Amino acid sequence: MVRSSAARMEPRMLEPVAQALIARLLVPKVYFEAHWPRNQEDLIDMVLIDRSGTGDVHLVQLKPNARAALSSGSTNRLIQFPANYLWLAFPRPRTPVDYRSQPLYPDEGAGRIGIIEVAETDEGALGANVVWPAERFHERLQEEVKSFVRGNKPDISFR
Repeated sequence: MVRSSAARMEPRMLEPVAQALIARLLVPKVYFEAHWPRNQEDLIDMVLIDRSGTGDVHLVQLKPNARAALSSGSTNRLIQFPANYLWLAFPRPRTPVDYRSQPLYPDEGAGRIGIIEVAETDEGALGANVVWPAERFHERLQEEVKSFVRGNKPDISFR
């Protein structure tokens, strides 16, 4: 059975999105398809913990397209997860999106969901670009980070 191009792209987005964020962080640990925090039933597509697993928490949800990513249900659900930075990643839309008019902010308090667009080259390689930077959500997560790092093996880490 041959999957559609869109169905194949979503799992392939993990690596280029991770690389785009790794370039912005300082020695992060990267976890693919992880439960954050540990007592949550839902899987987060990507959890990055800055400063070798002792710093800020970045959560990334991959979506098949901009419409699915930017729906108020999707953004409201993502904002419910405790993290210092939240990100949505999806294939670059055919027509530009005005991210200023999207529901990327919480109802109260600081923070903004960041946007990462993924594009496919003519050769079929994927690349990711941060097109709308995330703004910090004011969460204190030191204990959750310690527990998570102790109980999970990263998919990407640096020494």
